[in-house]
Amino acid sequence: MKGSGQEFAKQEYVNGHFVTVTDGFRVYDSLINHSNFLLSNGRYAAAGFLNCCKYLDYAGATRALQTAGYATDRNYAASLSVSLNNTAWLNMIALPLRSWRMRMCRSLTRASLRR
Repeated sequence: MKGSGQEFAKQEYVNGHFVTVTDGFRVYDSLINHSNFLLSNGRYAAAGFLNCCKYLDYAGATRALQTAGYATDRNYAASLSVSLNNTAWLNMIALPLRSWRMRMCRSLTRASLRR
C-alpha cells in the first residue's frame, strides 16, 4: 500500500474457503484523488478500465477493476455493479463523474499524443 491508509480485518477467499486476514487499505480524501490513482496506474488501463469509463460502460469498468486486481473479492465486479445500478447512488455522483470523465478523456488524449 502506498500513501496513507488503515488496516482492517477482512474476509479473503483463499484455496476454496474464506479466512480472516488483516490488510492495509489506502484512504482517499476525495473522489478526485481516487480517480487520479486509477488514472495514473497502468494496470487499470491495461485491463480496459479507462476505455470502459470513456464510454460510460460501468459494468465493463467494474470487471476491468476486478481483472486488474483492485479487489480480491471474487464477487467485487458484480457487487459494485449492483451499487452502480442504484439510481439514487448514481444521481449522487453524476456531477463528479462527468467532471472525472472529462479529465480522464483529456488525460487519455495527452497520453496517446506522447506515444
